[in-house]
Amino acid sequence: MSTMSTLIIDISVGQPVVGMNVRLERFDGTWIELVQQPTDENGAIGPDIFGELEAGHYRLTAASGVWFAQQQRESFYVHAQIEFKLSYKVQHYHLPLFISPWAWSSYQEPSMQSRPVSH
Repeated sequence: MSTMSTLIIDISVGQPVVGMNVRLERFDGTWIELVQQPTDENGAIGPDIFGELEAGHYRLTAASGVWFAQQQRESFYVHAQIEFKLSYKVQHYHLPLFISPWAWSSYQEPSMQSRPVSH
């Protein structure tokens, strides 16, 4: 099992995104919703919210368009959506998401908690 966390930053103002709704789904023939949660006061959702996750195919969707509309700001994207695969080789995955009204970007932050692979 692995855990994951995310942190969303509005790079156009250099501030964490507070209250953006984020959904985590797992693909098992169809998409199954696991968690739907707004980001906290630091723009984060921690592993305690996402829980322990099996290896597999996942999708993280951040409702950026709704959030920007609530801030009375126009936005090009309706949402930012990241599909990724988790393996058992890493104990914790961190997926930062950098957004602005006109762009978004993410990467998988290397974990210091890699598990040794046995043969």
